[in-house]
Amino acid sequence: GMRIDFLLALTFVLNIWEWKTWEVVQYLVKPTTEGEGRCRFAELPMVRPFTGAATIFMSHCWGGRWGDLVAAACAGASTDRVVWIDVFAVRQWPGNVADLDFRGVLAGCTAAIVAASPIE
Repeated sequence: GMRIDFLLALTFVLNIWEWKTWEVVQYLVKPTTEGEGRCRFAELPMVRPFTGAATIFMSHCWGGRWGDLVAAACAGASTDRVVWIDVFAVRQWPGNVADLDFRGVLAGCTAAIVAASPIE
């Protein structure tokens, strides 16, 4: 999982509030992980210190606004909340089948949040 203080900082620094989630994958996650063995974003050395055991499972649409997902993850939380977001926890490259079984992640979480953006 990812700490929401890092999630907020990343979103503010890169100003990606209005990006669609698929754009975060295409223009942030994939380019930064490609040269690192196509690892999970959460495994990057610069990101790893901000990860931990997730207590909240985030469900969202890749066509939704990234900022809506971040806002939902932060709602009512302290900055040390750890959320599981697939774009960071799942390898975004071919051969990631083992990453796509979320049952173990869900079993370790105490809650799930569904982030839904308005339909445009």
